[in-house]
Amino acid sequence: MYIALGTVAGLGVGGVLVPREAIAMIIAPDSLIASVVALGLSIRVVGGSIGNAIYSNVFYNKISTHLPEYIVGYGVKAGLPLTSAVQFVRVLLTDPTKIVTVPGVLSGIRWTGESTDEAVKGQVKTGNMSFFSPWFDN
Repeated sequence: MYIALGTVAGLGVGGVLVPREAIAMIIAPDSLIASVVALGLSIRVVGGSIGNAIYSNVFYNKISTHLPEYIVGYGVKAGLPLTSAVQFVRVLLTDPTKIVTVPGVLSGIRWTGESTDEAVKGQVKTGNMSFFSPWFDN
């Protein structure tokens, strides 16, 4: 599905930008062709900057909303106590090497690592959802 969407988007961009540039160069006087091309490129870059700002904002809002939710959800499913959920998310996202210091991650004497593995699945799911969302929100 993603390959098909990328192909359609590529054809759409090529079908809009290339003819527009070609028409602009054909109708411009010879002395102004370079200026017309530069102006067209400038407009495209400014539009891309605005689109990138919108995309980044939507992505940040999605990931900051869902990341703690999915990490805790998957971690609790693997046996992490709810009392350690906030500390678990904070340590996992800032310094994952200290994850064994969070209460509930250790299982008796032996650390199974299952809660951390499940939390990483939550991170991956959040990333997938967050990257997918701006395509349809824009």
